Amino acid sequence: MRYIAIIQTSETSGCYECGGSEVIANSITDWQEVSEDDFKLLLDASYKSQSYRSKLPRFQVIERPTDAPTFIARTIDEYKRLVEIETKKEEELKKKRAEQYAKKKAEDAAKKVERLKRQLEKLQAETSA
Repeated sequence: MRYIAIIQTSETSGCYECGGSEVIANSITDWQEVSEDDFKLLLDASYKSQSYRSKLPRFQVIERPTDAPTFIARTIDEYKRLVEIETKKEEELKKKRAEQYAKKKAEDAAKKVERLKRQLEKLQAETSA
């Protein structure tokens, strides 16, 4: 048994030479469990539906993955929350990197000051001798 959904599509063709085309999803069914025979029947029909000669509406069969994560976003609000979480993580990482860069820059500046002090002391010792 397989869990599938069917997406009814329409396709608009762009430039033939550049190969541009766009698929628009008109509707999608709920996930449903089907037998292997029904799956093969629908899959074959979906291939045939892509032809311009077909009387069937154009559709594609998609199968629910068996290794899906525990959380799958299903609504626009859930996708928005995912985007907000990812954006927040990126901002935190950017801030952390900026802090690390500033710290390294300060350390380098301190090393440079120390090196210049040593050079100055060396020059003063040479001129006083």
